[in-house]
Amino acid sequence: MAFPEYRRHPLPKHAKPPLSWLALCLLGLIFSPFVGFAIHGKVADPGVIVWLWFAVIPLSGLAAIAVLHWSAWRRLPAHIGEEWTTGKIVPAEGARASVPPVRFSNEKNWIETLSDGVALSRNCLLSMQGVSEAAAKLWVADNAGEMFIPWGDIAEWGVDTDSDGLDYYLLQLRSGGMTRVRRFPPDHATESDLLNAVRSVGQVPISLRWDVDCE
Repeated sequence: MAFPEYRRHPLPKHAKPPLSWLALCLLGLIFSPFVGFAIHGKVADPGVIVWLWFAVIPLSGLAAIAVLHWSAWRRLPAHIGEEWTTGKIVPAEGARASVPPVRFSNEKNWIETLSDGVALSRNCLLSMQGVSEAAAKLWVADNAGEMFIPWGDIAEWGVDTDSDGLDYYLLQLRSGGMTRVRRFPPDHATESDLLNAVRSVGQVPISLRWDVDCE
């Protein structure tokens, strides 16, 4: 069975944010007060005026970068722009596959795909939002060491990342709630194998808001 790569279309070079110029402008903005006060010789109102004049240069640079980047995004093909703003949807795969349970694990974290749903270890269950009786379900998970979610309750399986924390899967539930699950590299499989199982066994579409290493 052929599965697609879990990656978005790459951004053209002109649409990528100019990180080096952004960093240069931000550094200029940060150090402009020191330049102003150094030229004046002391911390006083005239130094503030010089600081503000020097701050105009990096602020103008940031404004120019924003305009150019916005213009570049407007020239992107619609499907690529949508993938990088709202995510790429990989639909469920054909008819529901009938396979034995498969556990994807790494130390205390594991996700097991079953014919009727997915079981999650308590360690990889990060949070539940907007879920009815969430406290009671978490209490059961704490005691049982795992949580079970039927495939029919999952509307979408999102692949996401957090720059300030852990990478995670965001399970959008048909009830309107969300369950956040830790992403981890399985010991004896790949992340693509797990997503393939979600699509074929669970008949759940994948929403890519972050690219997956398919090797």
